[in-house]
Amino acid sequence: MRIMTRYCLRLEVVATAVLVGLVVASTALAFVALPSPLPRSPRYHQRLYDAAAPRPRREKPRPQRQQVQCLTKIPSGKDPYAAVKKQTAEATQDAINAGIKLIELEFPPVRGKLDISLGETLDANRSFARELARSFSARMGKALWLVFPDDAEAELAQNTYGGTTFRVVGINSAIKDLKDEECQMQIVVNPGFDVNEWIVLDSLVRPDVPMVMLNGNLDKLRGGYYPRIFFPGLYNAKERFLKKFETVYYLKALPGGWIFRRAPEDWQVVSAAQSEKRGQRAAESKVLSSTPDRPDYNTAVKTVQAARREAGKS
Repeated sequence: MRIMTRYCLRLEVVATAVLVGLVVASTALAFVALPSPLPRSPRYHQRLYDAAAPRPRREKPRPQRQQVQCLTKIPSGKDPYAAVKKQTAEATQDAINAGIKLIELEFPPVRGKLDISLGETLDANRSFARELARSFSARMGKALWLVFPDDAEAELAQNTYGGTTFRVVGINSAIKDLKDEECQMQIVVNPGFDVNEWIVLDSLVRPDVPMVMLNGNLDKLRGGYYPRIFFPGLYNAKERFLKKFETVYYLKALPGGWIFRRAPEDWQVVSAAQSEKRGQRAAESKVLSSTPDRPDYNTAVKTVQAARREAGKS
């Protein structure tokens, strides 16, 4: 009986030992199967840290306000050319204050007429040039030069103006006198009827003297009206300095609208229409687009035409 008891006890001990061994072995295998608690990559720890950190409260994005540029309104009213005179003078002064030395002013010289004779063009530009010069002559006096394409036109202008506080001179005479006479500003009136008038302007340019080109028809140069092969001198003048003119004021007629700019503002494409209120006709304008770059003429025409078609549907 005792033998059986001992035998049973031994069996229990062996069974217990085997059971303990199995438990230890399975535990060891379990630890081996687990991933390392300290991975090598520091990014792993950072991800764990970020995951454990309290998540910030998400806020709805606030709508951003779009910056609306303040654009000068296109001249209108009973006497739009009074506004043109005021705007060109102000734009010219702002450009000079900004350090711009080569300034372009371009607009129709005669109100309501696109196809005008050379004589009408010269007369209108001559009259406008005097008004522009008066805006600066009070402080510059004879140091303000009103420069015409040739001496004959300068003489005609002087006879038309009578006495002036500013100087009236032809291009060739101005080039000769510039060495000895004081000049603080040049207003060059309507050059370009002869291409040589553009070319000789290079000799009139001084780095410290603002040059204002009034209706200089520079669009002809930009549009390739004069082929380089036939006008090499003009091409060189364009590359040398004519293309450096900053368009400070620009008003160009379109069928049913305008291209308009007053620097440093964007270029505008504006629709124009006549309306009748209380028995009186009035011009209404609407800005269709504004861009920092000069709009293509044909694209601007299509923009105005599309706006007119859309207005006709409503």
